[in-house]
Amino acid sequence: MNKYLEIPLRLEREEPDRLADSGHAILQNLIAIIYTPQESCSFDFEFGANLHKWETGHTTSNQLGVIQRALEYQIYRYEPRLEQVKVTVKPIDEGSEGEHGLSITVQGTVKKTGKPFDSSKTLVYRPDWMH
Repeated sequence: MNKYLEIPLRLEREEPDRLADSGHAILQNLIAIIYTPQESCSFDFEFGANLHKWETGHTTSNQLGVIQRALEYQIYRYEPRLEQVKVTVKPIDEGSEGEHGLSITVQGTVKKTGKPFDSSKTLVYRPDWMH
């Protein structure tokens, strides 16, 4: 007789709250939101960000504001565990190499616990990474 058939199945199990609301789990979702080009997910064409469409080498402060607000909107929409989200976007210019990018920091409050969330490191977006 097969011993595996005797083990009771627990299909109703859920991920423990401490893991689901951990900073690491939230950060993984933020990375997915930021680095996924919009319209590339068949399950939701609005998921992700359009960072790949920006010319990051010549980004004005107005464009940075647009990017910041767009990311905040996407995070409010697709990361419901966070509230009071503040995104900071700064250009990265590494000089003569011609390498440009965006430095992105996300801060907020974890809804369930009220604890502050900080991306703890700056997320770097470089357009050449998406090719």
